[in-house]
Amino acid sequence: MPEPQLRELGLEEVRTLYRRELKKTFPPSERKPLRTIEAHLRQGNYKVLGLFQDTELSAYALLWLCQGGKAALLDYLGVPEDRRDRGWGSRMLLFLRRELGETALLAEVEAPETEEGPRREEQLRRLDFYRRAGFRYAGFDCRLFGVHYRMLAAGPGQAGELLEAYRELYRGHLPRTAYAAFVEIPWTPPE
Repeated sequence: MPEPQLRELGLEEVRTLYRRELKKTFPPSERKPLRTIEAHLRQGNYKVLGLFQDTELSAYALLWLCQGGKAALLDYLGVPEDRRDRGWGSRMLLFLRRELGETALLAEVEAPETEEGPRREEQLRRLDFYRRAGFRYAGFDCRLFGVHYRMLAAGPGQAGELLEAYRELYRGHLPRTAYAAFVEIPWTPPE
């Protein structure tokens, strides 16, 4: 079987991906509107990549690029339903890290809260998935639109420079009032 191929998706492919995959996989509260993704693509600070086995889409990633090229934020990572549980998500992360080279790859992963139950188990599984893929704690947590995230990173970069690149990403793309109201980078959970 040939090696999977990573390639950037064109605008029509992104629209199809959004309708067929993102709308099914990500709840509305976690999903950017398609027009926002299209605006990021036009501005040149966003990439949508697909990992293909032959002609079959096996995984996809949407990356938000930080100014200066120090970091890229993994905005969405997904695997089509018929390809899940076969290691495609981990493979995609490996291909992304190769593609980015000296650019750090950041991931916002919902932090496990104190309550026990299925939600906490899912949060812990996600953290473990990224750690197995070579991600480490980036040195800070954040709170975005009321949700506590643990920041993970793969590739180069120290905590301070990753924090600044990440902070600038949101500052550069949100109105000041929205940033002040909904973004806390870094954020320290109350004891």
